[in-house]
Amino acid sequence: MGKNHYTVRISAGTAAIVFMLVFFQGLAWGTDEPAGVSDIHIRVNETAVVNGPDVLLGEIASIDAPAFLKNGLAAIEIAPSPKPGRMKQVQGKRISNLIEGHALTDETMRIDVPQRIFIKRKSQELETEQLKALVDRYLSEDLELSEYRITEFRVRGLETYPVGDLEVIMDRPKGVGNKGKFSFHTDILVDGVKIDRVNLKGRVAVYKSVLCAVRNLSRGEVIGPSDTALKTVDIFELNGDYLEFMDSVDRMALTANIGKGEYLRKGVFKKAPLVRKGDVVKLVARRNRLSIVTLGMCREDGYENQPVMVENMKSGKLVRGFAKNEATVEVMF
Repeated sequence: MGKNHYTVRISAGTAAIVFMLVFFQGLAWGTDEPAGVSDIHIRVNETAVVNGPDVLLGEIASIDAPAFLKNGLAAIEIAPSPKPGRMKQVQGKRISNLIEGHALTDETMRIDVPQRIFIKRKSQELETEQLKALVDRYLSEDLELSEYRITEFRVRGLETYPVGDLEVIMDRPKGVGNKGKFSFHTDILVDGVKIDRVNLKGRVAVYKSVLCAVRNLSRGEVIGPSDTALKTVDIFELNGDYLEFMDSVDRMALTANIGKGEYLRKGVFKKAPLVRKGDVVKLVARRNRLSIVTLGMCREDGYENQPVMVENMKSGKLVRGFAKNEATVEVMF
């Protein structure tokens, strides 16, 4: 051999490996119409819409290349995506440098990049009415309110969200306040991942039938069913002090005047006296089987089985007895 030549000895095993590499390379590039690197063409679009948090080359460009290489090129990360629903501008030179600097490309590939690219990220919105429906379901199912209406509703912190499976979870509602106001915290999840927390506030009107006066009622009166009628009102406007039935105030007297049409409040009733000052009653004195009955005049209001001062109308003496009914006082002796 001459000095300008050299010999490389290849073992049988090594030759087989070289043959296999050449063979599979031929399969990868296709045997009918072999494609070289120079046949690969990347064309970046001037505008693009992306899905995820990172902009991938495959989302903003068309790539002509064998499948195995196309997938690799498409996965090249170009830049962080804008916020959902927002748009950002990326300089073409930056994209060109990222592509050219990647290990899967070389100078023989054709790469067309505009001077600048506008990229928008896909998004989805959560409607206020959807959240209101969630509160509505809670009021009807969890609080079991039969007749109500949401009179005020507002959402604080609602954003535009990435595309995906959207889920809304209300965080342990505390119920409705005395004035009908509510405030619920709600978590927003996309594909099972919490991405936001919003506050739902508003007011609900709850309607019930309450007792109202059908005429002007005076202080001291003991009223009955004919003096009242039921009226449907928002109970949160009544501060919780209202009556639905007469049973709870039966035989009780008013401590204040009530105008016609006004609702009856629990706080304006007191126990009514069984006998009143000035009433003429039977005075009954009992001892063993002996009963003495005379007339007396009450000198004060008397309550059932409570002591009351009565004047014996025959003797003029003051005696103390117990009111047994509206016409009888039993004397103690």
